[in-house]
Amino acid sequence: MLRAREPPQQLTARCGRCYHWTERYPAIAGTAVKLRAGSFNRIFLQGWSNGGSTTLNVMIRQGARAGGFRAALAFYPGCGRDALLAPKVATSAPITMFLGSDDEEVSPVICQQVAQRSTEAGAPISVAFYPSATHDFDDPGKKRQSVPGNGAAKADAMARAAAIIEKTKEKGR
Repeated sequence: MLRAREPPQQLTARCGRCYHWTERYPAIAGTAVKLRAGSFNRIFLQGWSNGGSTTLNVMIRQGARAGGFRAALAFYPGCGRDALLAPKVATSAPITMFLGSDDEEVSPVICQQVAQRSTEAGAPISVAFYPSATHDFDDPGKKRQSVPGNGAAKADAMARAAAIIEKTKEKGR
């Protein structure tokens, strides 16, 4: 597991070319700036695992500003103090977190707590919680899909993500 407190050079030495969220954020933000001239408010942000944490951090930085990402989908993100910039996400854009109860890499309980604090503060965050699903439950490989809870979680998450995008896209036309 990559931690936000590790400097990028340590990450690179440990795993070849991993990307720490502080390295990813400027690329995402830079892309967002380039796209603002067009229809930026139609862009959805999506991330898995460390990318899910990055997704939440981008939304934390976006805050309630108008003209940001339309919505975000975070699959099994790390939500601990070392992973997120703040203990809650304050945003006006809808966020959905997809979590497996048997995640062996990150704590779904901590993510549920972050979501609860965020919704109590007025952020539109929902959680799709999948019993018996592990980290990477949507990986189509045989190993992950042989886990009993992963197949149902994958099918539901894919359908739910598509429905969220369609619903949110329609609101903005």
